[in-house]
Amino acid sequence: MVKTKNHLKTQVKPKLKKTGGTRKIKKTITIKKILVPLDGSKYSFHALDVAISLSSHYSSSIIAVYVFDLPISLEFGVIDPVGERLKKKILGAMKTAKLRCEEQNIPFKSIMVHGKVEPGIIDVSKKEKCDVIVVGKRGKSSVSEIFLGSVSHYVIHHSKIPVIIVK
Repeated sequence: MVKTKNHLKTQVKPKLKKTGGTRKIKKTITIKKILVPLDGSKYSFHALDVAISLSSHYSSSIIAVYVFDLPISLEFGVIDPVGERLKKKILGAMKTAKLRCEEQNIPFKSIMVHGKVEPGIIDVSKKEKCDVIVVGKRGKSSVSEIFLGSVSHYVIHHSKIPVIIVK
């Protein structure tokens, strides 16, 4: 939307260039930072593979984020075997992601965030000034929506940047 002289808002349409029966947008897309939420599921690693492919094409970096909600006992420093397994799982997923990126010479950064998963992903995308989010269709959540996982559904509807959903 753009304000015109009479202060009415109008929709801005990109200028299209006609080429051989297809139409292409003249604007160049720049992707410098790609955010990939990881949870250790096969879908999150499929999303990482797509992000690696995009990163190779655009010479961008990948930021992997693992957002988790700790049990109350862990927040107060009580040793919890479940928390220790979660920590190992997080570190394992990040190590795997880092190795996959290193194989392709792609800059990689890992971030672990404590809090609610859905808003945590959006917050990291804003703080890191990411250009796109590549997220798996579903994660390891035991409760999921009919067509999309609850996390990917939330990210689509709350993100201000493009989101790619990977099956």
